[in-house]
Amino acid sequence: MSCDEFNRLNPVGSAVVYINDLGEAVVTKVKYPAEVLGGHTPVVWLEGIRGAYDLSRVHKKAGER
Repeated sequence: MSCDEFNRLNPVGSAVVYINDLGEAVVTKVKYPAEVLGGHTPVVWLEGIRGAYDLSRVHKKAGER
């Protein structure tokens, strides 16, 4: 998914689920819009999470619009 598409579907404050390094699903919210990091990796910053997460590991929370 592109950063533009992710940001359109998941604006700042949207509830999302990310898959952490242990494979666990964690519910959080979008803190800052997604962007391309280092010219190659689409990432997003999440509330309560240090650093950014690859967009492929972040999904809209079930039941959210």
